[in-house]
Amino acid sequence: MRIAIDAKWYFGGPPSGITVVRNIVNEVIKLNGVDIVLLCDKRDSDRISEILKNKHASNKVSVVYLRNPFNFTTNLFLRASFLKKLDVDVAVFQNFIPLFRTKSCKYVAYIHDFLYIDYPQFFTFVERIVYRFITYSAKKADHVITITNSEKERIKKHARIGDDKISYVYHGVSDNFFPCEESKKREIKKRLNLPSRYILFVGRLNVRKNIRTLLEAYTLLKDKSIKVVIVGGENAKVYNLKKEVVRLNISEDVIKLGYVSNQDLYEILAASEVFVFPTFAEGFGLPPLEAMKSGVPTIVSNTTSMPEVCGDASLYFNPNSSTELAETLTSLLQNKTLKEELINRGLEHSRSFKWEISAAQIIGIIERLMR
Repeated sequence: MRIAIDAKWYFGGPPSGITVVRNIVNEVIKLNGVDIVLLCDKRDSDRISEILKNKHASNKVSVVYLRNPFNFTTNLFLRASFLKKLDVDVAVFQNFIPLFRTKSCKYVAYIHDFLYIDYPQFFTFVERIVYRFITYSAKKADHVITITNSEKERIKKHARIGDDKISYVYHGVSDNFFPCEESKKREIKKRLNLPSRYILFVGRLNVRKNIRTLLEAYTLLKDKSIKVVIVGGENAKVYNLKKEVVRLNISEDVIKLGYVSNQDLYEILAASEVFVFPTFAEGFGLPPLEAMKSGVPTIVSNTTSMPEVCGDASLYFNPNSSTELAETLTSLLQNKTLKEELINRGLEHSRSFKWEISAAQIIGIIERLMR
């Protein structure tokens, strides 16, 4: 079987997109019986050796470069004749499939979510216009792969497609996330200039992530020896963190780190006391699982995919209630037994999310499609 994989986000794109594409490509390359054509961004041609150095890549992986820098336009206007020349059985695209079809190749749309339909307030006007073409992809693709059952049901509802045309495959969690001993945590905090105790948030700083509720909940905590550390960069629909911490008079208690390197992220997570993810809506929500694998107890919102992804390994709260979050935080910080129980549940729960499983399931779906 010969598969073309849209790999433009292997080196660049949204951070979550890079994580997904890079891990799935790396794992699919390891599988037997699959010849792979990677559709890559021409601007990354000098870095492509990072993929090809994979010991499993020889004689089974080829690379084709696409010149248009935008995932949306590149995919939509990819010529059918181009795919026909590649002689592939299936092409897997990120979100957008081409408008032009070829009978020689089946199209699979890997759609991350349909949140833009049910939660338009969290997306810009331009995003809402562009993302309408994702709905087209869901309707016209030979098969859709999404990332949770929650999103599968949302896509089925809005695209009006049958259960036989859509599957979901969970993300994996990198083995680079790790728990560490107290002595190591102290060393990390000293080296990275972090507070001795901190609540951690990791994610993009936009309104959908609902950082305001976390900050408001922090003001309700009696114990101010613990601080708040926020990791992530700004993007569309940005949240004005600086203005909010001034309003709440907690400027000295909130540390904003912005984007950090992967190595720093592994350590910042491992050294945190509790991880909070107050998001209003998620297609998957990987950071809480990364925290679990780091041996950190988690508190997440009770919306969309979060209960499905986090199971019984997390505490939950209503993302519209800062009071409820403050109460949940207080109960966790004051209850060592509960804390240890959540750590153990989280470590066990996160073990079932592996990228090699994700890749094998995707290939299994494609094999069934070809029968």
